[in-house]
Amino acid sequence: MSTATQEQAKVEKQGPEQPKPFKMETPFFGQMVLFYPDGAKTARKPVVAHVYSASRSGQSVQLQKVGSTEVNYSVRHVDDPRLRESEDQRQEGAWDFLEEHYELKRLQAEVEELKSVGGGSEVAALRQEVAALKEAFAAFADAKKK
Repeated sequence: MSTATQEQAKVEKQGPEQPKPFKMETPFFGQMVLFYPDGAKTARKPVVAHVYSASRSGQSVQLQKVGSTEVNYSVRHVDDPRLRESEDQRQEGAWDFLEEHYELKRLQAEVEELKSVGGGSEVAALRQEVAALKEAFAAFADAKKK
């Protein structure tokens, strides 16, 4: 058997390559999230829900809608590709973080970036210098008008 034929036989035994599992940030117990009952952001308006628990694999969560005793199990994140592949998964609904969560992450990243370019104290000092220069410029402009 030729080398190329042996390699092809190995690939056929292994089957198709499995996609990498979707990795999401795991929400904490009690965190408020948005629940999409139809499993997509484009469907009905979302409702607010609390995270009841997260699976060990971090692939899905259990949610309890605010004002309800009903718990939704195996709810996947709206960006999880399995929602597009499986009607059964969409029937469980989908969830996403509140906009405030994403804004907080953006601000944390900005703070880290500022720290990496010289630290917070240097940035504060630069801001003070800019403020002083603005005051001096305003005073100069006022004096020139007189």
